[in-house]
Amino acid sequence: MSDNPKTIEDKLGLLAYRSDEKSHITVDQEKFKADPVKAILYACPAKVYVEDPQTGECIVNYENCVECGTCHVVAPDYVNWFYPEGGKGVHYKMG
Repeated sequence: MSDNPKTIEDKLGLLAYRSDEKSHITVDQEKFKADPVKAILYACPAKVYVEDPQTGECIVNYENCVECGTCHVVAPDYVNWFYPEGGKGVHYKMG
């Protein structure tokens, strides 16, 4: 049996993170709530965005962000994303 990861969750588990104390992602909650599709909930490979079932607001688990830019493509109207400061965020390994 191979030690290679099979699922996206397995692969994401191999990344190293240095979380910042503050989020590098903000969401305009009113625009998020007004979006009938909310594709950001399904498009993000790291499941950074989750809808709160009670308030309907977007919960941002920024510490999971893999800095792929999917949110820029899927929800540019209400997601503001910047690279984390000072070497924080995801650290990829070569190979």
